[in-house]
Amino acid sequence: GNLAGEKNTTGNTNNFFGASAGRNNTSGGSNNFFGNGAGASNTTAGSNNFFGLNAGTNNTTGAFNNIFGHTAGFNNTTGSRNVFIGTSVDGNRTGDENVFIGNNAARNSRSGSANIAIGTSSLSNSTDTLSGSNNIAIGLGAIQNIRFGASQNVGIGYSVFLPTANANNQGVYQNVLFFTGASGTGTTIAAGSRAGIKT
Repeated sequence: GNLAGEKNTTGNTNNFFGASAGRNNTSGGSNNFFGNGAGASNTTAGSNNFFGLNAGTNNTTGAFNNIFGHTAGFNNTTGSRNVFIGTSVDGNRTGDENVFIGNNAARNSRSGSANIAIGTSSLSNSTDTLSGSNNIAIGLGAIQNIRFGASQNVGIGYSVFLPTANANNQGVYQNVLFFTGASGTGTTIAAGSRAGIKT
């Protein structure tokens, strides 16, 4: 495509298909960019797979990312080892090891790592950003109220909300089971943990 791989100098084993795909890549290797604007800002990062119009277009040095979908991972810059699948999965700017699957999933995630969002608009606050890590959202619109540095939360179910938007170690299942203070590890139950079931 026009301007694809235009600035490549020492990068090897790359595949750039589409207008401006991999345009600014200089030394990054083992990249596969398919689609107009895919990986256009990538410079030195390697082992990325970006498929779709403007997929991963602002990635510069993030490596080992797999990004699939129209404008998926558009704003990822230095985040590595992420998986973004779906239209407008905005992606995380600098966080690592996130998995976002579903249209508009994790739309306003910014810098957190090890977050999992599965389902359209899951983990996707429409007004506030998210910089927290280790959150899990499963279901269409799951925990859309999460914001700022909230971390280690779990939400499973259709359009469920966390008890508190900007808090840690809490969760909800189908608006029936709620818990807070879940900071234990392994088989240890956190001393301050609380759970409630709607009956």
